[in-house]
Amino acid sequence: MTPDNSYVQIELYAQDGSNNCNISSEAPLPLGCDVIVLDSEPSYTDDCGRGKITVRKTEKSMKAPMHGPVSAVQQYQLRDLSEELGNPILTGTEHFAGYTLDSALVAAASLMEIYDSLGNDASAVELFEEILTCGLDRSNPDVRWRMEWGRKQMKTAMECMFVDGELSGQANEVSFEPSVLKYVNVLNVMTDSVLTDSTYKDQFYVELDKGQLFRTIGQPLVAKYIFEHLGDCQLDSLEQVRLNHWQQTVDFELALRTAYFEDSLMTDTIAVFVDTTLYPIPYNVQLSNYYFGVWIGGPQDVAFVNCGEDLEFRSYMEQTENWNIYPNPAQDRITLNCPDDERAVITIYDSMGRMAYQKVINFGDQHVAVIELDKHWPAGNYMLCKESNGTATFKRFVVTR
Repeated sequence: MTPDNSYVQIELYAQDGSNNCNISSEAPLPLGCDVIVLDSEPSYTDDCGRGKITVRKTEKSMKAPMHGPVSAVQQYQLRDLSEELGNPILTGTEHFAGYTLDSALVAAASLMEIYDSLGNDASAVELFEEILTCGLDRSNPDVRWRMEWGRKQMKTAMECMFVDGELSGQANEVSFEPSVLKYVNVLNVMTDSVLTDSTYKDQFYVELDKGQLFRTIGQPLVAKYIFEHLGDCQLDSLEQVRLNHWQQTVDFELALRTAYFEDSLMTDTIAVFVDTTLYPIPYNVQLSNYYFGVWIGGPQDVAFVNCGEDLEFRSYMEQTENWNIYPNPAQDRITLNCPDDERAVITIYDSMGRMAYQKVINFGDQHVAVIELDKHWPAGNYMLCKESNGTATFKRFVVTR
């Protein structure tokens, strides 16, 4: 009855509401104990007959009550205190030290607004980050699936904040809002670049969710390259089908943005076709140890790990240093210095993934080209894609007005 190891006072109430029997424990009660009430001086009257038992904590309580967002859900985190190999007792957390992983995750989930209309999604996200980044042993498959359950709940809470207007894509263009950053921290912690047969599927769906995060914050271009990178790696047929679906979805979104914002077409006249012929073909493969994974540093800062044998990360914006953009930040124009190129297709996207500029540029003997920035371009972050010799590379630059 008292799983917090407290001293208690037990009061027995008779049917008429009178309280004639009080018993106090002289020693802390063990965890999860059953209380057996014995009357050391029995009376053969009805004074202490049938009634109800009320347990009250005394001032000698051995454990101070929790404060903050956990206090409202304390009853959930106390449900399960039996430690198992796959359900460890947490340490190093502010709110959950001494409680099991299962109990802590349920306590965090109970604050989500989809489960409790009086809940708080931001508090739930905060608690999930605290739990999932506390150094859990991800080599244990039982710990992994519990963490994955918590991450999915956390993703739902964060996405609900976007739906409710508590978060917005515009506020995440330059840096992540606190709740989004907490989810990103969990995604990075749960990224295992070196994969095995047993971890491959879990990690694949974590990678999909990274791309979906950038769609949620209004960065479909970043999502596109996350999905394309994942497609470069060795995938089994079912995962390739799922990936092709999301690649087609984000390509469709980018085509719609271009038609609406660049071509100024009315929504009821837009007809978009997505060419999927170049998508990887699903086929059965023999899974073995290999790599994939994305590290997220910011709204325009992600790094891919090579899919080959060398475990090496590369930024999708700074894949090469053989060319430069200056000045950066810029106002009216930018200059490209591309010593290795004679000719390239230059495409510039704004922070929402909309195409702002595209042109085939001949760099000439000086390997330099100047691009005028139209006055109607708003200040903000832009991404420049240079396609030459069958390779696309990217750099980010900032426009100030």
